[in-house]
Amino acid sequence: CVRQAFETLLQEEENRLYFSEIGKQMITGLMSTAGKALATACWSVLKAKRRLLQVPDGFISHFYSISEHVSPVLAWGFLGPKQHLCEVCTIFKQQIIQYLKDIFDTDKMRYTTVNLLADDIVQLSQRRSEILLGYLGIDAIMTMNGMTPTDNGPLEESNPV
Repeated sequence: CVRQAFETLLQEEENRLYFSEIGKQMITGLMSTAGKALATACWSVLKAKRRLLQVPDGFISHFYSISEHVSPVLAWGFLGPKQHLCEVCTIFKQQIIQYLKDIFDTDKMRYTTVNLLADDIVQLSQRRSEILLGYLGIDAIMTMNGMTPTDNGPLEESNPV
């Protein structure tokens, strides 16, 4: 059901752009807080691992691409000397875990149709990204389809889950 809802969401260019931009903003906010030396070390290790892959454009390769951006920040945040960065990474982790829990919470999400579930995922994504970006001190929040989370009305009740 969740996969279908994300497929429905990501069919629209505006939603793909939103998720892409919010992800970039979060990574940029986290990276601006972390050290570059650790990032260079992590990137070197991941590039070496990528060269050993049997399928150069497979899932693991894409996972390494994401890890190149996220791993240095998280490593620095959890292991580095700055208390504030550790705090930021801990909050980031808590928000992501709660986001995933909320997606599968039948009291918070409407699993009656794919479109209603997709709408709930959009609203949840916007709320969680606002919290994270606000904590990182990033004010500019894009909206999906030019609407803020409170503007989203009910979708058609089609595509039963």
